[in-house]
Amino acid sequence: MADKHSPDESLEPQLSKEPQLDKEPEQITTPVFLDKSSLTIPMLSQLQADGELTPGAVVAPMSAELAEKIYTDMVYTRLLDERMVGAQRQGRLSFYITCTGEEASVAGTIAAFKADDMVMAQY
Repeated sequence: MADKHSPDESLEPQLSKEPQLDKEPEQITTPVFLDKSSLTIPMLSQLQADGELTPGAVVAPMSAELAEKIYTDMVYTRLLDERMVGAQRQGRLSFYITCTGEEASVAGTIAAFKADDMVMAQY
């Protein structure tokens, strides 16, 4: 992969530049690959708070059935987490790691697999 920097330009972050922590992250609608000198990371935004598509975002091509299956899997994962945490707190399980807040990453990844793909989950 070609480097975007000139040979005399340092790849190390400039220490004199202070990150702007009070600045809102830039919203983008397509993934962007960053180089080593980036100080801020843009936020990928596909949906607005009201559930509407962010202007400029592209909808992933999927059937209504697949979208419903992904949603059902996310809800199932959340309910399973709630039951398992309850069992852990009652002393019926010694160890359980939740997926709370990360359901979409799991359900979306699995939705892209073929029926005969193998999943080797681990912690």
